[in-house]
Amino acid sequence: ENGMRLADVRLTGGDAPADVDRVLAALAAHDPRPNASIQALAEAYPDPPNWSMSALEPFTSAKKWSGMSFRDDATDADMGNWLIGAPDVLLDPDSETATVAADLGIQGLRVLLLAHTDVAVDTLVPADAVAPGTVTPSALVVLEQRVRPDARDTLEYFAGQRVQVKVISGDNAASVGAVAASLGL
Repeated sequence: ENGMRLADVRLTGGDAPADVDRVLAALAAHDPRPNASIQALAEAYPDPPNWSMSALEPFTSAKKWSGMSFRDDATDADMGNWLIGAPDVLLDPDSETATVAADLGIQGLRVLLLAHTDVAVDTLVPADAVAPGTVTPSALVVLEQRVRPDARDTLEYFAGQRVQVKVISGDNAASVGAVAASLGL
């Protein structure tokens, strides 16, 4: 089915859950071109805080993350510089958080990392860096693919008709494989 749903948010750092929830709501509300992952966040967090976006770095498939810097409209306080994207790009591959993210992906879940950085998200990224500034993980955002209730029956029908089914996706291969396996492919 076209779309994702929020399954879990796992804190990785010292951020309070309310802070992470508010950041996720703000990211979803301010994204000018929300993809399926961001749409799932918007559905899960329909009441964003009264923050304005002071900097934007849009998502691209090349870098695999997006970011926003926020200010609180009521107090004019800095609400931080936030990144959301692929854990395998933003994390040290040897970190415990990267291991947890990979384990969740193997189960067929889409996992995004929510992290904050010490500089505005639109700061020029040096050639040897993945993201601007020092990236500090805050949470793993776990999404699950919505699967149509009749998906297995449809695939069984195709198999009975000797139609070979191929799955083409830009998502994490282990996640896609797990979803396909859950449908009998």
